Amino acid sequence: MSIFRYEIVENQSGLVTWSALRARLYLDSGLINREDLDECGLYTDEYDQHSQHHVVYAGSDSTGPVGTCRIIDGRTTNLQVANHFDLPVESNAFEISGFAIAKEYRKTFITLGFYKIMYTVAVNQQYDFAYMEVELPFLEALREIGFPVEVLSPPRHLYNTENVAVRIRVSDVIASLKSADDRRNNLTRFGDFFEEPFHGIVDTADIFSEARVPVAPR
Repeated sequence: MSIFRYEIVENQSGLVTWSALRARLYLDSGLINREDLDECGLYTDEYDQHSQHHVVYAGSDSTGPVGTCRIIDGRTTNLQVANHFDLPVESNAFEISGFAIAKEYRKTFITLGFYKIMYTVAVNQQYDFAYMEVELPFLEALREIGFPVEVLSPPRHLYNTENVAVRIRVSDVIASLKSADDRRNNLTRFGDFFEEPFHGIVDTADIFSEARVPVAPR
């Protein structure tokens, strides 16, 4: 089974590493073009100064991060999703943004730790809603896991692909995940995983019962 380790970016050097990794992975995926990079070869925007940034490492011995994510604080700025989709958003909300995962890990549960971080932040800081801009296959993966995803828009062409705006009510997350676990005859335990304290490690053995089902995000 896979083990992933998550860390918050705590200084400017770490933020440069985060931005460079996101730029490289976005380029590799075709989500941006080289002309979107700044003079330093980084992909940055006005939301970075309003965000909490996170990275993930694959395994305990990984020497460099293999993925990025950030939380845009809707209490200090208008959310990116509001600007991209011309949507009104709830005042007490944040946005999950900046997802970038190395190709070899995209069919694993590596994103699950990011979701758990976001949920923990939401509960601790008493946010009511989380917003995301997601590609359609990613939307289906969220639904398959059991997140209570509400689609707010028709598809719009962003980052060289089709995306939709979605919203998740934080207070509905645990019940929705447990309901999905029940439908899978409790072969998964996503609901329990999200209820437990998070210490920065995801071991995929911890989210399955003895029998396992293939519900990894695509």
